[in-house]
Formats: sequence, C-alpha cells, structure tokens
Amino acid sequence: MTTVRTPLADMTALVACMVPRLLSGQQPETARAEAATERVVRGQQRASAGDGVSRRT
Repeated sequence: MTTVRTPLADMTALVACMVPRLLSGQQPETARAEAATERVVRGQQRASAGDGVSRRT
C-alpha cells in the first residue's frame, strides 16, 4: 500500500501547488519538473531540520 500512497500523496501535493498558479494565470512548468523541484525542496528541508540535532561521536 505504501508504494501506492506515496506517489499518490506526491501528486496530490503537486496539484495543490499547481492549481492556484493556473488560476492566477501563471504558466507552471511541466509536471515532471514541478515534482522534481518539490522533491529537492523537501530534501533540503529535511537536511536543514537535522542540522540542529546533536550527534555523538
């Protein structure tokens, strides 16, 4: 089920971002480019969230 839910959730988030742009008259990038951008942004957010975590060496 997870393999189905994750892409479905990603596409839902993508549509949620694209619809307001379309309604405001902006021309969005292709769905593939939008999805790739979202993944990069989420990856950066996850990485920065882990920056404040203390690590034992």
